[in-house]
Amino acid sequence: MSDANRVLWSEGLFLRTQHFQQQDRFFEATVRGALQAGQLHTFGFQQLTLDQAMLDAGQVSILSARGIFPDATPFSIPDLMDAPRPLPVTADTGAGPVLVALPLEPAGGGGFDPAHAASTRARYHGRIVSVRDAVQGGSDPEEIEIARPQALLIAP
Repeated sequence: MSDANRVLWSEGLFLRTQHFQQQDRFFEATVRGALQAGQLHTFGFQQLTLDQAMLDAGQVSILSARGIFPDATPFSIPDLMDAPRPLPVTADTGAGPVLVALPLEPAGGGGFDPAHAASTRARYHGRIVSVRDAVQGGSDPEEIEIARPQALLIAP
């Protein structure tokens, strides 16, 4: 069974968190499928700025970047996600490629670290933000936890 099927919404349904999570999985799979079917190479960088001072010190560090991962996940550093930890360039890594990677989302979920917990290098890490109600004219902001992707720099 696929974990990307839509939710069957009906009147009187007792809403659970899993309903919204499943709806997210359905929506993300739909967008991913459409992007992958449209063109062969719809991923890559639209913009990339490296920290020259860190490069001079022997570390690869991203100041800003924007693009799409191969699984169709968009990224924007630092707007939608934090910059990955700098990657030291050593004699072992040499002058090879450096990749920006996003951990795979485990089947059935579980790829999240809550905001109050230390990072375990899950796909997403929580962050508490204040959000206004879009229906009530922007009044009554509430704190909610959002999931920010956690990218990694790797030298294959």
